[in-house]
Amino acid sequence: MTTHSERATGVAASERREHERVRVAEWHRQHAASLEAFARGLLRDAVAAEDVVQTVFRKAIEKPPIGENERAWFFQVARNECMTLLRRRSVERRATSQTPLPRPTPAAASVAEADETFRRLRTAIRSLPVEDQHLLTRRFFHRESYEQIAEACQTNPSTLSTRLHRILKKLKAIDPNLDPSFE
Repeated sequence: MTTHSERATGVAASERREHERVRVAEWHRQHAASLEAFARGLLRDAVAAEDVVQTVFRKAIEKPPIGENERAWFFQVARNECMTLLRRRSVERRATSQTPLPRPTPAAASVAEADETFRRLRTAIRSLPVEDQHLLTRRFFHRESYEQIAEACQTNPSTLSTRLHRILKKLKAIDPNLDPSFE
């Protein structure tokens, strides 16, 4: 048997859910079409724009807009989501592009030996995941700093340093005769 307070709590929760459903429906009616057009303009991708709008409304449900200008809040969240998606696409595009590896300067006793070392190094690097190849290329061939790479990859420089160290260990495991101490 349910008590009066349990029934009242259940009714109150049901009313809150109904109020939230009505509020979200009103937000959707007011903002969805213009948010989708805005996101489509930034992303040039209708499907991604729909995903952004869905994420914006999910965030609105999780943490409703505060303040007087609700519309500005929705557009700011949409803009932030679009920029995050564009940055992610840029990083993925760069990571998957096959940047040719520059030839190292021959430090070996002979050109033939240097060519063989370079061939083995290139083979070992190409056997790594594309993202690892990208990080190695940026750090050791393009001579970018940890901070530059970390900023572009949206990660911490110390995390990047640890990751590069592990990648070098992988190279050594792939070909124990390599000396992957590029620096």
